[in-house]
Amino acid sequence: PNNRRLAIAAFSRNQIVIFDIDISSSSLGVRIALTGGVQLTSSVLNEPHGVDFIDDDTVVVANRGAGDVAIFRLPEGSAEVHSKDVIPFEIWSSEPSTLVNVPSTVSVTRRERGRSELLISNHGTHTITRHVLDLDGGIVENDVLVRKLLLFPDGAAMSADRRWIAVSNHATHSVLMYENSAKLSVDTDPAGILRRVYAPHGLRFSADGQHLLVADAEAPHIRVFACEQNN
Repeated sequence: PNNRRLAIAAFSRNQIVIFDIDISSSSLGVRIALTGGVQLTSSVLNEPHGVDFIDDDTVVVANRGAGDVAIFRLPEGSAEVHSKDVIPFEIWSSEPSTLVNVPSTVSVTRRERGRSELLISNHGTHTITRHVLDLDGGIVENDVLVRKLLLFPDGAAMSADRRWIAVSNHATHSVLMYENSAKLSVDTDPAGILRRVYAPHGLRFSADGQHLLVADAEAPHIRVFACEQNN
């Protein structure tokens, strides 16, 4: 959240790498430098496919191989980027009470009173689940947010104003857009469909919510979709 650390999931190595970064501006443009970091290893990391920050010192990881979600406190990084074995302080297993089932990715939005809202893409049930987390008290809300038309969702993102939810839907080669209103339910049709993406994977809204960036896993492209004015 403070733009000082970058998390990367090393899927086939069963590791998470946290880089310390420095972002600065000059007359030549924006400069991004890697200044150090730490390599996280853990017995619970099994094909980590998605990772996001809950706060500056806490990450949540979607373990596709293990079928669970793990939350870790981050150790300090160093210039040498040493390996550090870590133990999660919380694990959400694939079971009815958590609604987690073969999680693919996780996206975090910060809310009021120190709470975080997590959107998890579940390959096992073809759903996007929402989990409201209080780090002091654990999960305070759990529900299935989106299900209709989903087939192997590979990612979900919420706009900064919390109006829109985008889901990369692998099997239909499209991104489904849902309006995050009180009427949203598991049977709600998407408000729009973004096409011409062969294998939509990771996706994020721009800070102003006017653009959506989508990584195409089967093409060397980042697809950029723009919102029409006043929408």
